[in-house]
Amino acid sequence: MLKKKIEAEVNEVGFSCVTVFDEVRPQHRWTYSVGFERTLGLANIVVFDLEHNISSVLIKDAYGLCKEHGCLADKSFPLLAAHDVFFRQVDMRWVDEFGLSFLSDEGGAFLQMFWPDSVGLFPWESGFEPRFANLQPMLFLSDGEMSGASEYLYSGTQGNLF
Repeated sequence: MLKKKIEAEVNEVGFSCVTVFDEVRPQHRWTYSVGFERTLGLANIVVFDLEHNISSVLIKDAYGLCKEHGCLADKSFPLLAAHDVFFRQVDMRWVDEFGLSFLSDEGGAFLQMFWPDSVGLFPWESGFEPRFANLQPMLFLSDGEMSGASEYLYSGTQGNLF
């Protein structure tokens, strides 16, 4: 049923959004797109730890940027009111580990959309606010501990789809 809903959305608007969340730790969630590769020939997008409705709007805006600018990798764009977001290529290790291709028959390339802290810094930049440090794993890094991905994947709980 979910796969049919996603397929219908991709056919109608060019993409669909799927959110995965952890009932035990609801702050750990990610939303990813399905359809960018098929409709635009570009990598899908994943964003972490924002509410589904916010993530979906950001992914919709990213879809528009992709149509206008092509590949968004290693670029920033003003999708938030006061700050840019930044896109980085997801290491292929994490595509399977996070189940990003679970509901898609696409090839599996993903960009991670990073949102900044309150002063506009990103997680890899010096001075990034510590209170946000564990909210966005850096999936452009392949090492589980360095990337912060272990915090999401090895909690012993099961994810749910929204």
